[in-house]
Amino acid sequence: MKSGDEADLILSDGNHDCLVFCHPCSLNEGDEFDGMIHVFDTDDIVKSDEETIYIEYKPSVSHYNHWIVAEVENVSKGKLKVGDFHFQVFRLPGDIKEGERVEFNAYRLDLH
Repeated sequence: MKSGDEADLILSDGNHDCLVFCHPCSLNEGDEFDGMIHVFDTDDIVKSDEETIYIEYKPSVSHYNHWIVAEVENVSKGKLKVGDFHFQVFRLPGDIKEGERVEFNAYRLDLH
């Protein structure tokens, strides 16, 4: 892949996998990624009672769609964590606190 091309990538931390859109993309197969995954277009983000944090790919909804249950790292910056992945959402509901879990439908996950 030439630097700057767009690509669909499958990221894995060994326990969790997710399909992301990358543009411009400079990653190659086997490269490690330790940056932020941007959540683009979500349904309502709600507090979760789920004990397990996970990412579930839902291609029947859309090509990049995932159901995500994540731990809140930073409310004001919209930072979430699933395994070794760090996600950023535009906004979290006002009743959510750091360390709590949230769940939501993400229509697209992007790397920049």
